Amino acid sequence: MNSRLHDAGKGNCIPMILCFLFHASSIALSEDQTNRSQDVVFPDDSLSFRLELAHAIDRGLNWFVSKQTESGHWSMADHPAITAMAITALLGDPLTVPTEKRHRQEAIDAGLDFISENAQPDGGIYQGKNLMNYNTAVSLIALVAADRAEFDSTIRNARKFLVNMQLDFGEKGKRDTALDGGIGYGNRYPHSDLVNTLYALEALHYSAKHLKKEGSDA
Repeated sequence: MNSRLHDAGKGNCIPMILCFLFHASSIALSEDQTNRSQDVVFPDDSLSFRLELAHAIDRGLNWFVSKQTESGHWSMADHPAITAMAITALLGDPLTVPTEKRHRQEAIDAGLDFISENAQPDGGIYQGKNLMNYNTAVSLIALVAADRAEFDSTIRNARKFLVNMQLDFGEKGKRDTALDGGIGYGNRYPHSDLVNTLYALEALHYSAKHLKKEGSDA
């Protein structure tokens, strides 16, 4: 990640915590969203543990909501991926308390609006050419997790953008270098790395269901 994003995280635990919760929450995308809490099996004597767990989750999510800005983003406005991580964590909550649901839903809606506003004509979701693949891939996962028809077009366009970000070094059309097929941050210089390739592949995998709605091959 670039030095500016790294420096902004010093003394600010939001990006680091969001990264952890994002990965934990994105696992749930491969499951039935409406039945996640029903699939969890606890021992009969685990009531105390379950209550403590629910309380910890509620406190954490309420803390995240309290850190959202008035414009709907978290932390750095020019990196929509950070907001996308927060949204994915909020959407991944299996134990939402009814009294908190409306408050959290408003935060989710504002965050999703912010992400969609960063969608570019080329299909990417970023600002100012900053970490284009990283921001697009993480934002795409959040839009998929939201599971709203209004984002179908944005999701398909983002998929095409990520596919076009795949790199081919050496002779075009041949896998003749170790870095062929990978994807980088999407900065000024072409490179590929495992982390960004993983983000892109996860986003493409989880968003594949949206292709059926249009019949696209992207």
